[in-house]
Amino acid sequence: MKWIKGNNRIILVALCMLCSCSYSSEKELVTGKWKYKQITKNNEMFIRITDEDFLVLNSDSTFQYTLNFIGSKKQGYWNFKNHILTLKYTNPDTVRNFVLDRISRKELIFSENNIQFEFIKE
Repeated sequence: MKWIKGNNRIILVALCMLCSCSYSSEKELVTGKWKYKQITKNNEMFIRITDEDFLVLNSDSTFQYTLNFIGSKKQGYWNFKNHILTLKYTNPDTVRNFVLDRISRKELIFSENNIQFEFIKE
């Protein structure tokens, strides 16, 4: 009987530890303001990044980004499902799908064909 009581305590402690851990879905993790770290094509620099370049994925499913080197400022709507980030641009009317390569609270990496976009959370 002692063995069962001891195991119950271990299980209780383990459950308390699990409950205290916070879980964020990938969609929650991807939401926020991201600063471009680099954009590479075939593992070589593809687009030069400036300190003012960013991507914002708002919780209302709108997005905007700026890439100053190529003079690109875009906005529209985003969706995230099955590790695919879909950006639907409002002007021009375009849809792009990006495969999520890695995500954490501070890092976001996704790719489209052989172009990889790396971000850090601002």
